[in-house]
This record gives sequence, C-alpha cells and structure tokens, in this order.
Amino acid sequence: MTVTKPEFDLKTLQGRIGLLFYCYLKDRRPYSYQEVAVASGISKSAIGRMHTGESQNPKADAIAALAGFFGVSADYILGLRNVEETAAELLQLRELLLAGASESSLRAIHAISGDGNPVTIADTVKILTMVNALQQSETSASGSREP
Repeated sequence: MTVTKPEFDLKTLQGRIGLLFYCYLKDRRPYSYQEVAVASGISKSAIGRMHTGESQNPKADAIAALAGFFGVSADYILGLRNVEETAAELLQLRELLLAGASESSLRAIHAISGDGNPVTIADTVKILTMVNALQQSETSASGSREP
C-alpha cells in the first residue's frame, strides 16, 4: 500500500495550517485540536475554523499562539514570507519525527534560546538529524562490542 502526501495550497491559511498539523506529530500522529488548544490557549473551535478554512482572518493573538506552539513565524502562518522554505523544512521535520525523533526532543529544542529568539525550524531539523545520527552510531557501537 502506497501512502501519498496530501496536497496543501500554501497560498491559503487553510493550506499552511494544514501542513503544520500534517508535519508536527505526537507519537507519530497529528496533534488534535484539543491538544493544540490546551497548549496554546486558543479555543478548539478557533483552531478548527482556521484549519478548515472557515476563518480567513484570525486574531493576532491566535496567530502568535499558533506560531509559538508550532515553532514557526507568524509570517509563515500569514503567508507573508518564507512560505515555501518553511514548508520544505516542515516536511523534513515530519520525516525525522516518523524516523523516531521524539516529540519531547522537539519541544526541548524549541525551548532553547540564549538570546530570547526561538530556534528556527531549519535549526531544529539540523539538531534532530545530529541527535538521530549520534543515537544510531551509539546503537551500532554497542551492538558490535563483544562481552
């Protein structure tokens, strides 16, 4: 059975938010509206309206909260700049999460910031790639040792 990636129209708010839900995974499944609502402080119904395209002009605080939860810029959510670049990074992030990178690692990376600026998706992808490589090399090394 072949699984195909859904298409997201990145020119629309619905498409950009749809990609966020598709790429950010918790235990290898998309977050529920309820989980995002609890963590971000946005109502479940407001999240649903943005995700389905019913709401095209969400409030600034909702945009900021979603951006913070998903670790993207408000400019991405609004479609103002770096949309294609961010989309490519999000798809890389999804692959890392499907390959076994933990959601808690992802959250820890987003929390790290010495200068108060959030870690970018590109940096997150780089960090998770390095962590995965280290874990694989440690697993290989421990498997090749003789007792």
